[in-house]
Amino acid sequence: MVGPSSFFIEDWGVYGLDQDTDESMSAAAELFGIMGGVELTSEMIKDGSYQELMKSISAYAWINENTVPSVIAYGTHDKVCPFKTVKHLVDALEKNNVDYKYFEATHSGHGLQNDDNVYKEFMETVEDYLDKYMPVER
Repeated sequence: MVGPSSFFIEDWGVYGLDQDTDESMSAAAELFGIMGGVELTSEMIKDGSYQELMKSISAYAWINENTVPSVIAYGTHDKVCPFKTVKHLVDALEKNNVDYKYFEATHSGHGLQNDDNVYKEFMETVEDYLDKYMPVER
C-alpha cells in the first residue's frame, strides 16, 4: 500500500490541476508541496522541475529491477489518489520486469469497498504472493 504513484499534473484532473491556468499551477504547487514536504512554486509546476523534488514520494520512481513482487489495486473513482496516476506505476513495474498483479476496482474510490469480488481476489493474491515469495514453515 503506497500513496500516490506519481505527481504529473495531467493525472490530477480530479483536483483541476490539469488545467493550464495560473490558479491550477498555484494549487498544484501548494498541494504537491504539502504532500512532499517541499516548497514548490507555480513556475516549478509549469516547467516540470518540481518532479525531481517529488521523486522521494512517487512510488513509480522507486521501481527498479530489484523491486519486490507487488500486488496493487486502484479504484477508478478515487478522489484522493487520482486513478490516472497508476499508469506510471504499472509502466515502471513492466519496464523493470517485476512480478506484479494489478487489480482495478471499477466501482470503488479510495478503498475497494464497492468491489467485493475484486477485494476478495486481491486479498487471495496477496496471500499467494506471500506464500510464494515469503514462505513460512508450518
